[in-house]
Amino acid sequence: MLKYIIIVLVSIGSCFASLPRHNALIVAEYGESQSNYIEDINLVEYHFTDGNLIYKDTILNAASNTLKYSCVDNILYKNRYIITANRYIIDIQTKAIIKEDDTKFVEAMGDSLIFYSNENGYYIYDLKIPLYYMVEDFLFLNVMGKNSPNHKWGIGLHSSPRCIEIILYDETNQPDTIVKDTCNTAYLTSVFNNRLTEGSIYWIDNDNFLYLSYEAQDQNTEINYDTLKNALKKSKESGFVSIDITPSSFEGITATATINKVNIKSRESGIVVKIDSVPLEEANISFHSDPDGKIIFGYSNKVFEVDVENKEVIYKKFKNCGFNFSCEYDINPEYGRIITYQNKEIGRVWCDKNIATTDGFISVPYNDLGSNLGEPKGVIVWNNITKQWIKLEIACISGIIGWVEE
Repeated sequence: MLKYIIIVLVSIGSCFASLPRHNALIVAEYGESQSNYIEDINLVEYHFTDGNLIYKDTILNAASNTLKYSCVDNILYKNRYIITANRYIIDIQTKAIIKEDDTKFVEAMGDSLIFYSNENGYYIYDLKIPLYYMVEDFLFLNVMGKNSPNHKWGIGLHSSPRCIEIILYDETNQPDTIVKDTCNTAYLTSVFNNRLTEGSIYWIDNDNFLYLSYEAQDQNTEINYDTLKNALKKSKESGFVSIDITPSSFEGITATATINKVNIKSRESGIVVKIDSVPLEEANISFHSDPDGKIIFGYSNKVFEVDVENKEVIYKKFKNCGFNFSCEYDINPEYGRIITYQNKEIGRVWCDKNIATTDGFISVPYNDLGSNLGEPKGVIVWNNITKQWIKLEIACISGIIGWVEE
């Protein structure tokens, strides 16, 4: 009897193993022009079975003044919903627009998509009901500054012309200065620290965060102090400082960037690592997470992985694109960018880094060597089933949305 049970289980396992795999790549494509300023945008699905392109169909057609997609700002959620660059929501299954306003997308919590309006506060789109409604609880996500993952704490920055204090807010928004001075009295250091923005703060977890501070490598460097003061006055972000200083004013000037860690419970702080020769003119110095949750620190074309436990940074030549795919950060004029899967090269493509992946599949916008990356000829697709590249020639791409499992 046991023999027959084993045979049956093996047979069932073999059936499941042989089931075909269905994937679809969603791309926003420009269609015919309605006028000089308005074009049709088609939301198109390219359907693959076991890695082979089978057919394509159109999910939705709309004018470009109604739906706006981009190369980086579209969000594909729960294998079904698209949040567009102008914050509309599209249901792929029903092929319908289910939210049609431009409230700012905040985050997703399970079946709830949270949005924010300066006029009315928070809104929630409940995907289960479905229902879109305004939140009447004034305590909902009310913590000021950059919130911890559990939204119980917030970090804000209080500026003066020479330094910045880091403020910790609790759920009642009671301010508490947790870092009293992120700079010394050097003018150049002051400029660096007064350029701290939300991207310069990173919550590791609910109890610990990282922040950047800077020290001038040339303490004798002088800057236009009136420029700094005027720029500080223009800051409009609540709790954060954003400085509008002409980058060319500081060309060639560098500083040492220090990544610091703070524990909000013990109030202990310490240096994680220092990075020398960070150029002052860089405007996009920030932290973010890669698809595997590793902390990434980058400016311009230099990117590092931050290892907090071992107190070191690791220079990254390749961007983690998710699902074991990666591509070079820097583009090589002779071949473009190397694309890898499981750390093995699978191709070289003249492309930007706006790549979409799913398990075993990658899609890359491509163009001829040396041509304009902003106007790709189409999308090139590779998968780990056929291990071949497939070209999708698309006249004009608005954005690659992503992959869905079917």
